[in-house]
Amino acid sequence: MRNDCWLRSALGANALFSAASGGILVMAPASVGTWIGFDGDSLLRFVGGGLLVYAAFLVYLAAFARRPAPLSVAASLADMAWVAATIVVAAFAPSAFSLQGWFIVGGVACAVLAFGLAQAAGIARLLQHPDATLRTDRDVRAIIAETVDAASARGAGDAIRSAKIRNSLPRSSADEHSPND
Repeated sequence: MRNDCWLRSALGANALFSAASGGILVMAPASVGTWIGFDGDSLLRFVGGGLLVYAAFLVYLAAFARRPAPLSVAASLADMAWVAATIVVAAFAPSAFSLQGWFIVGGVACAVLAFGLAQAAGIARLLQHPDATLRTDRDVRAIIAETVDAASARGAGDAIRSAKIRNSLPRSSADEHSPND
């Protein structure tokens, strides 16, 4: 089991939420402004564009980054900054949004807080269990090479069965098991 699965899942969920929110803000700023009681289409469109860029960064971390934890700290801090900014606006400019708007903005802040905490939990899991990390590219390439070699030597059906058996064994036993046994 991949040890970074929790972190990557949290980053992916955050990316989906950020992309959806950003898309709505970019495509329908006037409607969003009406819902939240805020007259500032340009600012809403700018925030939406920023969220789309942030979503792309999160997708990179969730799907492509080899070691997502270091940059994920920045993503979690950015989420906490969003929540803190929401609290500051609520404290110093309560008339910035309508009552309905504050429920929407507060709900978004709660979701962002949940994503930030889930990412932080994923980072903590990686730091607590650094030896249980994802298989390296070398391990994955070795498994593919063994399967291809076995397929060419014995036929595809035997190779697939051999690979399934080998991958289901404990790691130490799998290392000792050869495809010719």
